Amino acid sequence: MAIFTAHRRKAELVPPARPTPHEHKPLSDIDTQCGLQFYTAGVEFFRRGHHAAAVFSGGDDDNSGDPVGIIRAALAEALVSFYPLAGRLRELPVVAVGGRGGGKLVVECTAEGVVFVEADADVRLQELVHGQPLGPPYPCVEELLCSNFVGEPDVVLGKPLLFLQVDIYIQRFCIGYHYCHTITDAFGMAQLLDTIYRLARGDGDPLTNPPVWERERLVVAPSASPRITHYAHPAYEPLPISSPAAAAQDDVVRMTPGEQMVSRYFYLGPTEMAAMRGHVPLSATVFELVTAALWRCRTAALGYAAKQRVRVLVMSSARWSWKRDPPLPRGFYGNMLVPQIAEATVGELCGLPLAHAVELVRRRKFAVTDEYMRSMLDMLARRSRPFFNLDWTFVVADAGGLGRSMGEAATATVGRWERVGGGITAAGQVIAASLYSYYERCRRGAGEEAAVVSMCLPAPAMERFAREITRRRCCWLGGELGTTHGGFAPRLQAMVERRQRAKAVLWGEEDVGSGVTLWGEEEARLQWIEGTLRARSEVWRESGEIDGTREVELSHTMVIFFTARRRKAELVAPARPTPHEHKPLSDIDSQRGLELYAAGVEFFHHRHAATTAAPVFSGGDDPVGIIRAALAEALVSFYPLAGRIRELPTAGGGGGGGGKLVVECTAEGVVFVEADADVRLQELGHGQPLGPPYPCVEELLCSNDLVGEPDVVLGKPLIFMQVYIYIQLNPVLQNN
Repeated sequence: MAIFTAHRRKAELVPPARPTPHEHKPLSDIDTQCGLQFYTAGVEFFRRGHHAAAVFSGGDDDNSGDPVGIIRAALAEALVSFYPLAGRLRELPVVAVGGRGGGKLVVECTAEGVVFVEADADVRLQELVHGQPLGPPYPCVEELLCSNFVGEPDVVLGKPLLFLQVDIYIQRFCIGYHYCHTITDAFGMAQLLDTIYRLARGDGDPLTNPPVWERERLVVAPSASPRITHYAHPAYEPLPISSPAAAAQDDVVRMTPGEQMVSRYFYLGPTEMAAMRGHVPLSATVFELVTAALWRCRTAALGYAAKQRVRVLVMSSARWSWKRDPPLPRGFYGNMLVPQIAEATVGELCGLPLAHAVELVRRRKFAVTDEYMRSMLDMLARRSRPFFNLDWTFVVADAGGLGRSMGEAATATVGRWERVGGGITAAGQVIAASLYSYYERCRRGAGEEAAVVSMCLPAPAMERFAREITRRRCCWLGGELGTTHGGFAPRLQAMVERRQRAKAVLWGEEDVGSGVTLWGEEEARLQWIEGTLRARSEVWRESGEIDGTREVELSHTMVIFFTARRRKAELVAPARPTPHEHKPLSDIDSQRGLELYAAGVEFFHHRHAATTAAPVFSGGDDPVGIIRAALAEALVSFYPLAGRIRELPTAGGGGGGGGKLVVECTAEGVVFVEADADVRLQELGHGQPLGPPYPCVEELLCSNDLVGEPDVVLGKPLIFMQVYIYIQLNPVLQNN
């Protein structure tokens, strides 16, 4: 990677382009909690294109050739609408009531402006990324940010609320920024960037979604009677003491000075994802999967005692999950972050399968109800700007939310420049101050989607974490003996001789099956081996150790690996015209906890009975043609299933919690995939009646790339179906 130093000009203050009100703006109870008092950093990359000129003049000869002038002018114009960002954060004197967390925070709208720095470097952007798509970790990120002007990132009072640096490369430029998290979240920052880009390219109405302050909607008067008191808020409470030894032990992360913390990024590609997916519920999202896996690795690296309770705190946005009544305005750019907690002992977390950790992480997202949010606001008001309790806690923030919030801004143009990437970044002092790990999705050279997560740990623990995740990766991939196929515990390589005795090799002294550390007796180990292999076989005996590797002999055929050969997906529409209308959903249907795709499989074998009736649909012995035709005919009656789920606009232009869900009966159809494999159905069941766990189930389902995130349902097909043909026309009909 190329190393360079940015040549920065003198910093300047950019005020709003026109006069704005001088007033004090209140902040919400979510904004003012101490856990959000820091600056978050991000970067935006652009390359030279051939688009229309910008509306703002950046130079005498070519008004679209100077991105610094364009961005500076558009920023000043945007601050007319976002004028509180040009002010300063103040703390009011503590009044007679309590005030443990200090006085009330407000924004004084002084119009002093935001910090703007021009910088350049004699380097090409391609040299920084070696031809790879731009994604985290961003190259030389400290040089792209004006961190030296920000100062201590967790000191926010009296300072500018936004810092921007525009870096000029050869044929490229980058915007590096810090924003005060007390004022806004990633969604609000995306809204500001979108406005700047619209102004820069001269859109007719850049404020189609004008910014709305209205933080008082999320404020509870301290004198008001408690509205809801039966919900716990563990993110703000200390961990229960699990043992005297745990009570006497200090959390090494919290006790380590910031200058001794180390920040690194870790990459999990599609191969690792596929391997891990073989052991977790199909409805688990990539974020939940990665969070659970890294929580376990981090806990192991920190060397906590087995009985110590540990947590993962996920910073989630309630903007989409909170069905508030009345909803917040669409342009609301205040903080909507909700800390959600999963908790376990070290022994439970590291000793049980990965699927258990995933389930712990998954449960937390169903807690964000209207009652929970109102209870949290009530608690925040009464406890006066509380801190999150971060002892023994792994904190994860989904930085990918910024990219999803960008909308059209994700492909924005600025004059002759077009956006090619960017997002929230973990940089030096910023991550050390917050201790957050930032999760991001990105694409690598071959277009493969991957997860990248930052990690901040004490230096010795970071070395152990790097070794731990490398070791786990080997376990997920089956060590050096091969790749993963299907859903049969791919982290455990089985050397199989069909219909004969087989051996399963277990890597490492404590790695069993899924590469987890078990805290128990040998009998428990053997039971876990058997369960992980999904086999109905008897564990015969443990034959000893060979170079630290345990071997266990297992009877019968244990594992068959195969890969589906899928044809191109198609949409099957109703066989005849159906009504185009909007169908309402019930309140039970539209609850957040049911917004996911469920999966199932159906197995069939060929019949030779003389009494078997011929199918109504043409196709003879072709189950694919029969099922496709029958599905199209069935959709005539079940025509809403051939449509798409839509979210209606909320009344009055609101939308903080989302509008009503309906089904638009578009007759677009359901996804249908034909697949086959050179394997007999009998071989998958080992002669046993077919039942769960179903063999190689991931191969029997439409690929994850096709279905996408299983808890994202808006605008997607409502059914994904794959018909799988085995040898001798043993078909399996599968549906999501």
